[in-house]
This record gives sequence, structure tokens and C-alpha cells, in this order.
Amino acid sequence: MKIKTTRRLVASMVLGSASFAPNVKTFVDMSKIPPFVQVGMKSMLMKLEFQLTATMGFGSSGPAVPTLFLKYLLDTELWGPGNYVITSDRRGWHDSVWQYMQRGRIDWIKGADIPASTSSATRTWTQEMDFEEPNLPSQIARCWPIEAFRAGGAGLYIKYKTPVTIKGATITTTALTLNIYAHVFDMPAAAVSLPLLISEFATKTNTGDINPSPGIGQYLRTLMALSPVPADNDGTASDDLSPYTQIDYYGLPNAYTVYQQPVTLHMQDMAKLISTEQPSQLNTNTNNKSEFRLLDPQQNFDGAIRAIPLVWPDKGRDITAGPIYNDKPQLGVNGNVTAGLPANFWFMNQRIDPRTDAILNATVSAMTSASTGQTLLGRVAAIPKAHNVPGVDKSRVPLLINAS
Repeated sequence: MKIKTTRRLVASMVLGSASFAPNVKTFVDMSKIPPFVQVGMKSMLMKLEFQLTATMGFGSSGPAVPTLFLKYLLDTELWGPGNYVITSDRRGWHDSVWQYMQRGRIDWIKGADIPASTSSATRTWTQEMDFEEPNLPSQIARCWPIEAFRAGGAGLYIKYKTPVTIKGATITTTALTLNIYAHVFDMPAAAVSLPLLISEFATKTNTGDINPSPGIGQYLRTLMALSPVPADNDGTASDDLSPYTQIDYYGLPNAYTVYQQPVTLHMQDMAKLISTEQPSQLNTNTNNKSEFRLLDPQQNFDGAIRAIPLVWPDKGRDITAGPIYNDKPQLGVNGNVTAGLPANFWFMNQRIDPRTDAILNATVSAMTSASTGQTLLGRVAAIPKAHNVPGVDKSRVPLLINAS
């Protein structure tokens, strides 16, 4: 069941202003978001929504530009307390991939496509950084208390790129308004959930170095994807991963998570596992439309990006039950014949990190009592009964703290 949220404005920014320059990593302060919607509660961050309205030039004889390409203009990065990087250098095109993996669908407001030979046009679109896990028992295991972003160094970083060339189309932004919203929900202050530490990062590799190096540890999700933005040095002129026809193996020897499976069959199995038929919750607006999209396993996640999942949690499985790699996992495809494979691609990873005292203390010290307004530093966070069993790594389970 989808959790009902309240939408809070974080920032409204105009490109070219003193605080928001193009092609520059810009900090967005999240410390002013109210800590609750209702008195006696504490707000949790479910997702960040980025709503962009841009006027762009395309050249008088430029090719047609699908509005999907506009999602590749805004990059984001989210830092938590204790200098913990929640999402590292997330490219705009990552948003739809991760949202599909979590929800089985992609929601966004999408402007009308731009016809060829259009010199200038204005469009509105959205992209989302989503933390809810609706297919897992711990729906809020990745959600942070809003107050946690009052900690020093915590907050959002954004970078808007212009001009950008995508598949022969050069997009030059002449005006942009960016509205950033936090979608929050309230939970009782007497038992506020402190999140699992799940970091998200991507590793670029190529056919000469086909094996990923995501690092030793426990993983929630891993997939391989090809960036559709060749001018950004993150992909090739083709975004087609169809040369990957057979996954021979992926994982550790004698403990493969995928073994001898055609890519088409693997994608079909994945679609069955995580797809959920739900209508879009977005409202239509002028010259824009709501988009609701499920993965076509024969095609791409959003019509432009091919991504092949390799590690994922089963529906209903505890979020901490991800594979643990004590060495670098190995990938074998097409009998280890790399001829014809794309030159560059990414491994995108979500890793479950051990919680440290420094990060926990930074989180708790940024939070306040709902009744006194004083810091919670010094209060002890408790392990929920479902996780407080012998053999469970206590540094990788959710915690509850009394913030009343």
C-alpha cells in the first residue's frame, strides 16, 4: 500500500542567479523543512521531487528531441549526517531506473516531444529521488527523518548541465526555474525509525574490463546499464545492450545470483517479480501529460535506457537479506566473447553499509524532542523485536528512537 505523503517546498531556484549557476555543483539547504506535519509526530523523507520548467534552444535545423532526453540535464547527490553519502553523483537518467526497480513502475510528468527543426521551446517535466520500498516488508527502511538533514554537511547537491548533446541533438537552456519538493509522512515521535545505511553509487566500466568492482559487502541491488548521453563521456553513440544475449553467470563462484539465463528471459522474470499495476498519481497540466510506464522486458526501462538487473530483493523479503560479497563478483556473458558489445556501460549499485557510532550520533544530535525541543543526543536507539534475534548483524538493521 502506497504511503500518503505531504508535499513540502524545499527550494525554488532560477538558473543563472547568484546561487544557481549552470554546470556547477550547487548546495541546497534542507535544514529548514519543518520537522513534523502534526504536533507530536516526526516527518520522514519519502522522496524528493524535482520540477523543472525550461526554455531551450535546439538550433533551427536540429533533430526531433524526445522529452525523455530532458531528464538527463539535472544531476543530483544527497548527503546525510556524519558525511554519509546516500546517493553519489546520481545522473538524471538514473531516477527512472531506480524508481522502476523499487516500485515496478515509473511515474513522471512529461512534456510533449519537440519536433525537428524547432528553434526554441518551453517544457515542464519532473524526476524523483524515491526511497519508499513498497514491495518489501520494511517500506520505510531507507527513509530518513527530515530533522537529520539539519546535521552539518547534510543536504542536497544539484548540477544542471547546458549545453548538452544527446544523439546529435544539442540542447541549450536559456531559462530555467527549478522547484524542489520533499514528500514527507509523519510517524509517532515515540518511535521514530532511523534508516538502514544504503549507499548508492555507479561504476563505469567497458568491454575491456567487463567485471564490475562494486566493493566488498552486502548489496540490495545491482544492475548494468548504458548511459544514453555520449557527449557526457558516460556512454557510446548506441544505447543498445542487445548484444548481451546470454548471461553465463554473475556473482561469486559457486554462489551465482544469475546463472546461464538468456537476457530476454531474465528481463521477463524480473518484470513478473517487481511489476505492480497501478494508475499514475500525477495530474496533467498544459502541454504536459502524466506518464505511467511498466517495463517492457523486450525493450528499455523508459524507452531510452537499457538496464539488466543482476541482484535484487524478492518481493516480501527483508531489506537486509541482500547478497554478501566477500570478493569482487564476476560477470560472464556470451561465452566471454566481448566483440560487438557496447564500449562503455555502468554498474549501478545499492549497498547496505554498517551503521557507525559517528553517523548514528550525528543523526540523533540533529533531532529534537517533540515535547521539549531539546536535542535527542544521549538517548538510546532500540532494535525492533523482529530484528533482535541471534546471528543478526546489529549494525545492518533498522533502529527506533523515542523523540517524544
